[in-house]
Amino acid sequence: MDTYGYSRYSELRCELEFLRDEFTRLSGIHAGPYSQLLDSPTLCQPLSASEWDAFIKANKGKQLQQDGEWEEWDVFPDGTTCCRFHGLDGKQGIADFLRLAQCGYDLIYALGQLNPSGFGVPDNFTVQLPDPNKCGHWCPLDRHYAWLDLIYETGRVCSTTFLNVDLEFWMYGDLTAKVQRTTRPANWEESLNAEASVADEIAAHMTTPDDGGPAFPSYPFTRTLRHDLFRSSADAISAWLDSPNLVVISLRGDIPISLPSLPVDGFLEVVDDEATVDVLPAHEGANPAKTPVSLGQLKSVVPDTGIETAMRPRWDQERRQLWVGDCLIKHFKVPAKNQESILAAFHEEGWPARIDDPLSGGLNKEGEPITPKQRLNDTITALNQSHKTPDILRFEGDGTGEGVVWTLEKRR
Repeated sequence: MDTYGYSRYSELRCELEFLRDEFTRLSGIHAGPYSQLLDSPTLCQPLSASEWDAFIKANKGKQLQQDGEWEEWDVFPDGTTCCRFHGLDGKQGIADFLRLAQCGYDLIYALGQLNPSGFGVPDNFTVQLPDPNKCGHWCPLDRHYAWLDLIYETGRVCSTTFLNVDLEFWMYGDLTAKVQRTTRPANWEESLNAEASVADEIAAHMTTPDDGGPAFPSYPFTRTLRHDLFRSSADAISAWLDSPNLVVISLRGDIPISLPSLPVDGFLEVVDDEATVDVLPAHEGANPAKTPVSLGQLKSVVPDTGIETAMRPRWDQERRQLWVGDCLIKHFKVPAKNQESILAAFHEEGWPARIDDPLSGGLNKEGEPITPKQRLNDTITALNQSHKTPDILRFEGDGTGEGVVWTLEKRR
């Protein structure tokens, strides 16, 4: 009997709930990032890297509206789409989003490998994964593209309080208003036909730069999330989990992921901070044995997808090596008590987003008094130095002087 399917589904679903809570928590910390997806005129004919570069060069900064606002452009691996991130509170929000998005897609990928008819998997369980060529499955640090694709597709069919997708053409304005002014359609059907005709015309319009660079689309089709990526991601997860607390404004089709909860009777009981999982399915008159599983264990589940290990750091205390996937980050050949204490604390807690300062002692290496905040800052600085593989992993303070966070950096 396939009991693995049940336990795996439950663990991964529970992990998504924790991830949703983390997205929600960070939405209260960062003012952004916000995002837009711009598509090539014909998805079956993606733009080349030079064409996207020419478009970005010509449009950089045109949508910035406030002092201190930043933007960052990111082309999908297959060239069909370009994401524009923007925000107001610096780019730490992007780093935190990328870290959560990459972990989130690993969970969805793992769910997608489950047998839909296996034991303990609900009948209406659905996971439609994005095209691997579009979203870069081959590169562990690039799977945020797949997460973005899922968030936008979910928002397209399911509008909630914090998940809404607006459709428009880049820097073009209101398509419907132009159709009404220029064609004056007599009825709704004529209006739709006129909009389709004008839309094709807009999408086909190209700009040739004065510097002789490659031509690029003037008004690419653009999808815009109304709310920041943290809130939008949290609501998307709630939609996938069919959360009873989610307020759905409109539903225009089937969402790409459906992860219904399992009945409590005979499957999973949650009491305070402990959960118990049935070893065998419950049936009338049965009293199946239960194996206790702490929620802490469920929270630290790492999906066995063959790629998730690349998403979280790994501290090999015996060899005193820090890894991310197959990339060696640091190798301590001499004692570094404070740095190793932080890495050991992250390791023991399953590499959560943040840990409390685990350091003790009030003297620096010269034997002089030092404040806990300065000791922590000095240790974080040292953790970010002498990386064998640069631009992968970064440690930072949490802003209070009492905690440490880690992020995966986007390699350039």
